[in-house]
Order: sequence, then C-alpha cells, then structure tokens
Amino acid sequence: YGYVHDRGYIIRDSNGRAVRMIGASQDITKEKERINEILRIQQNFESLINATTDPIWSIDSTFNIIAANKAYSNFIGGITGKPVLEGDAVLMEIQSVNEENNWRPLYERALAGEHFNIAASFATGPTGASLHTLVSFLPIHDHQGVVTGVACYQKDVTALKDAGEQLEKLNVSLA
Repeated sequence: YGYVHDRGYIIRDSNGRAVRMIGASQDITKEKERINEILRIQQNFESLINATTDPIWSIDSTFNIIAANKAYSNFIGGITGKPVLEGDAVLMEIQSVNEENNWRPLYERALAGEHFNIAASFATGPTGASLHTLVSFLPIHDHQGVVTGVACYQKDVTALKDAGEQLEKLNVSLA
C-alpha cells in the first residue's frame, strides 16, 4: 500500500456538463511515513514528561514556553488561573519584580550555556506553607551546538527538608 495525493480539474462544455478531467497523482508515502514517525515521537515525548508529578518545562531564547508537562501547567495554573500554552511568557505579568529579577538571570545563565541546579522555596496555598524545591537548568543546543533554549526540571524536596529540620531539632535536644 502507498499514499497518493490526487489533484483533478474538471473541464466543462458550454452547458456546464463535465466532458473531461485532467489530473495528476503524486506518491506521498515517504512524507506520510515521516509524519507518522514525528507523531509517534511526539506521543512518546508527551508520555515521558507527563509520567512525573514534578514540573518540567522548556523555554526558547526569548523566554517563551516551548513545552511543559501537566505538573508545570497545574502549578502555574494554580497561580494564574490559566493553562500554560506554548508561546506563553515564562516570566509572567503576575510575578513581582523581585521574582522576575531572581528568575531572569537564572534563565540567562542557562542560555549562556551553563548547566546548574538551584534550591528554591515558594509559599503555597492560602496557608502560606512553604514548598521547597530543587530546580535544574539545562541548555538546549541545536545541531550546530548553539544554545537555543533551556530545559528545566523542578523536584519537590519539602519532605526531605522537613525531615532534615526535625533531625537537627532532635540533635539539639540530645546535645
């Protein structure tokens, strides 16, 4: 089996009746196979990044979202009330100037080619409870080695941090 793209043009007589058809066919099997392979890769990519509850996102060199998993969209959606879409600005209007001043240099470091991790804490929900995370910034390179964006991964380490604080308190009380 193969895929074919057909085009046709109907020639009509003076009464509007079809009298002839001129057409051409083109074998598009290879193009269709490439499209199917791209769709397969895209489905695998989406399954992979959505297999975790940790936020994953990537941005281009103009600080716009390239891709984001459901966890990132839910996290940001909880703040903004809107879903995250491809092309949205990662530095949002609702962020304070202080937050933007903290995050912009991090993205710029990664866009300069540096791979690094940071610890970040956020106040969450109406109680203002703290969420402690580790955020990884990884430059994205094109086929020529030029940095074109940044891939980010955020891991919730709140339980680990809380356990460490409890251990410190126990050590102090034992001392």
